[in-house]
Amino acid sequence: MEQEGQILDCRLSLPSNIFLISKSNAGKTSLLKVIHKKRHEIFKEPITRTIFVYDGPMGQFEEFIRENPEVEFAKEIPQIPHDSTDKILLLIDDEMQRLSGQNNKLLNEIVTKFTHHVYKGATIISQQTLYPKNFSVATSQANVFILFPNRRNWRSIEYLNSQVFPEQKHFLRSCLLDVAQTPYGFLVVDVENLENGGVRNFLWDKLDSKVYSPS
Repeated sequence: MEQEGQILDCRLSLPSNIFLISKSNAGKTSLLKVIHKKRHEIFKEPITRTIFVYDGPMGQFEEFIRENPEVEFAKEIPQIPHDSTDKILLLIDDEMQRLSGQNNKLLNEIVTKFTHHVYKGATIISQQTLYPKNFSVATSQANVFILFPNRRNWRSIEYLNSQVFPEQKHFLRSCLLDVAQTPYGFLVVDVENLENGGVRNFLWDKLDSKVYSPS
């Protein structure tokens, strides 16, 4: 399952819709912070603006804000002019659980229109599952999935596996069991780039990098 050899350019293209799937307290907010810090390593084109959408206690962000004063924080999805020339990294943390019940239309507009035509960068949406039908349009527009191991959510993983790897049953589950051996490990599934390190345990260079192959 693990693929050895030279890893080619695994940076992510822009614009991209990225779904981060994680249970609570698994480290997703910490990962979102690191993605901003390492954005120039992760994406092929330069990000010129970062907006963090988070409607919760800000105590955990105090140090991050001091170190990254350029990051903008918002409690709701911001209105961006259509003629903006920025390539925006939009980090949406925990907001989608509320939107899925109250305003699913906005979620769908974000991934079908705003990311490509307004933000022109990367939209990272944090949520707890892929399976509910109210996310079907949104997840069908995903370019990348970032998956944290969650033994209580295998149904969601098998659903994604059936969409991306229909002939390799349980492939993503096997990969997640492997990354679960590392604290705060996660799996990247780049559905636009499956032939070039598309399933891997890293977003940026690190010592224990692995690429997984279904063959």
